[in-house]
Amino acid sequence: FGLPEEFAEFRSLVRRGFVLEFLIVTVLRPVMNINNPEEIMKWYKKLEKYDKMKAKGGVYALLAGKKPKLPPQESVFQNPRYMEFLQFYFKIATALGAFQELGLIYFE
Repeated sequence: FGLPEEFAEFRSLVRRGFVLEFLIVTVLRPVMNINNPEEIMKWYKKLEKYDKMKAKGGVYALLAGKKPKLPPQESVFQNPRYMEFLQFYFKIATALGAFQELGLIYFE
């Protein structure tokens, strides 16, 4: 299979595999499976408009009103408990040192 002989190299290879799986599960798959992308886009456009008004300052900042709220996760993600799952997955990734490995991958 061409596995590394040294334990440190093997551990690094396993961590990199976990990092890739982590990115697929926590970033790519949820984005590809958003239930209602129109609602997200509508929220984002409101947020951009709000930010532009606040940046102008003065009367425009007052007219901007309140910051738009995120749509409820139940209407965005397929699984209503997805955020709980993400928190659990982040804990596992942290415990296994996946984020440190991600930094190493970035610098290579």
